[in-house]
Amino acid sequence: MLAGIQSSSPDNGAKPFPSCGGGRAIAYAGPESTAPSCEQLKSLGLAMPISPTTGLRTFSTSQFHGEESNTAAFAVRQGPWKLVLYGPAMGYEHFPTQLFNLTADPNERRNLAANNPAVVTHMTSLLASQYDWVAADASAKEEQRENFIAWVHSRSDAHTMLAPSSEQGQSSEGADGLAGSSSSWQDVLQQCYDGLDHEDFTRFETWMEGTA
Repeated sequence: MLAGIQSSSPDNGAKPFPSCGGGRAIAYAGPESTAPSCEQLKSLGLAMPISPTTGLRTFSTSQFHGEESNTAAFAVRQGPWKLVLYGPAMGYEHFPTQLFNLTADPNERRNLAANNPAVVTHMTSLLASQYDWVAADASAKEEQRENFIAWVHSRSDAHTMLAPSSEQGQSSEGADGLAGSSSSWQDVLQQCYDGLDHEDFTRFETWMEGTA
């Protein structure tokens, strides 16, 4: 978990799952029709987040943030199920949710999210009970952007990249006054990333502006 990132307040309009025989319930958000019943949880191989017999957590979570990845990835595992959610900040809300049954599909080839909304709701709520994953994604991307800006300032050609538009013609300017011609930015990125195209550069500009 990133420092300072906490889970949402439980009294934000979310409703609790049924306690299912004493297991500690969690809050869930979304349509009530997608909340699984106790019978569904049992039939799907799922459970309450805290075991009523052992007092231990019945699921695990992980998160990945990489400066060379498109966006953050968050995973939740309970029973046979693994849910993968992708960070939506700065233009990545289109990445699809992925759900796999690892017992039947250990190689994670069949995404079952569309056909199992109750499982997706349950697993997402488990993740949200641990930390605010959307805020964690936004925080990590901001840190990555700041690291990139620091790297630009450390380059020997930083003056060319950071020159104001009056010196270079058309300018690409983002947060913190970081400016430079679009062509100079593209030259640098093409040295770093093979196959950089117009769509990639447009995403880079959005990211540099810190646009959510």
